[in-house]
Amino acid sequence: MVCAAAWLLSVADCACGQTASDRIDFGAGENTMIASLTNDGFATTVGRAVVHLPRDAMSADEARAPRH
Repeated sequence: MVCAAAWLLSVADCACGQTASDRIDFGAGENTMIASLTNDGFATTVGRAVVHLPRDAMSADEARAPRH
């Protein structure tokens, strides 16, 4: 799930230079994903961000570990 979040962020960066008609609409599944993470996942602070993860994806310590 963390890889999916990173992918979404990179897609969002690419979308900044596109017209609205060229963008992918992620809104359709967004509410379902947010509800799933809110109800069944957990939140942890990573730097200045609050990250919501599926409960079994990784531990809070793994989420905060620096990546190289």
